[in-house]
Amino acid sequence: MSSLTPPPQSESFKATVTVTLLSQVPAPAPKKTSNKKAAALKLKTETKNKQLKFNFLPQPENYVKLMNDVLESHNLLSKYSLVSASARFSMHVLVPPAKTADAVDVEKFGEYKEIVVDATA
Repeated sequence: MSSLTPPPQSESFKATVTVTLLSQVPAPAPKKTSNKKAAALKLKTETKNKQLKFNFLPQPENYVKLMNDVLESHNLLSKYSLVSASARFSMHVLVPPAKTADAVDVEKFGEYKEIVVDATA
């Protein structure tokens, strides 16, 4: 008989997460030029920041929950399906007091777990 036991307190930490979403949106169309050529569609980058509190644990379910919470913080759950262990996205993760240049790309659970374990060490 096996039972799920929560990890020791030292393997988890709670933090406020700042989620920055960068999206490409069409820029306003420029006025037609005198030679009446159609202007190429230009894109501009919009940045949106949101904050959420999250309890980090080195578990696959917690990694999936973080990605779903990121989508929910930007009201994107209706646009994208729920994240699962097989359907996920990559993100940059920065754990303070690290500097922005030290952000780590997280594309799979092993990379997420490494960040959580390092932050609690």
